[in-house]
Amino acid sequence: MDNNQNLLTEIENRIESHNLDLLLFDIFDTIILRKVHPEYVKKIFSRKLKEYYLIDINSEELYQYRFDIEASLCRENEKNGFDLEFRFEDFCEKIYKKLQAEKLFKNDIVYDDFLKKCKKFEIESELLTQKVDPEIIKVIKYAYEKNIPVYALSDFYLSKEMLEILFQKHNIREFFTDLFVSSEYLIAKRSGRLYEKVLTEQFSQSQNIVMIGDNAHSDYEMAKRYSIDAFLIDRTKQRDFYQSYESDVLPVKKFHQKIESIINDSYESASPVFFKEMAFTLYYFIYRL
Repeated sequence: MDNNQNLLTEIENRIESHNLDLLLFDIFDTIILRKVHPEYVKKIFSRKLKEYYLIDINSEELYQYRFDIEASLCRENEKNGFDLEFRFEDFCEKIYKKLQAEKLFKNDIVYDDFLKKCKKFEIESELLTQKVDPEIIKVIKYAYEKNIPVYALSDFYLSKEMLEILFQKHNIREFFTDLFVSSEYLIAKRSGRLYEKVLTEQFSQSQNIVMIGDNAHSDYEMAKRYSIDAFLIDRTKQRDFYQSYESDVLPVKKFHQKIESIINDSYESASPVFFKEMAFTLYYFIYRL
């Protein structure tokens, strides 16, 4: 982000002038950046799940099952008065029942064990493809050292508990007073309902709040609508990076090598992740979540 120094200067000035009660930060593409398109995290998860349980379909089919279930959960929750959101745990229950009903498990699987493994594989898959923005961490650390409460506020399907594990793995959990995630409430920043909830229930006494994020609508416009000052981070390069994966038409073998190289270069100790079919399908509906 080219304007990181400007952001830090602005935060310093507001702290020194006692014009800042607390900071809110978006998580993905703000604090945490991915080294691959977000859908690849789900492809890695699908591969891990298939190999561990010897599921009798290939990983691309399992990925498609996941997409269909997530979309169905979003529609169901919206029909029930919530936003287009879903919980990872609900997905796990649905995929377990589907695999059981279609007799795709090789052995008898207990659901509680299945859920634990799903959470483990999801966290592993996320960590394999993540890095934190050191410049944003500087801003967060500065506020923390000045005793300004810092909170994370995210539209995402993982639970607060799982996000806290990611923060702990990145050694940044200590800097945050708390984390708020849409999956816990099934309402989102992009509708404004998550802002309304946290303002009413958590920050009703706070007047000077700043929201920092990369999404012009969810992190900037909606924050402003609820009288929260906001700073928009320019992540054009990150979005272009994602777009390059969406439009990638490389042959399967070369495409496989490209992803494997990214993963192995980033985590030398990690085992290579292999996919039989690496042709990418763009699913905008789920991606925009």
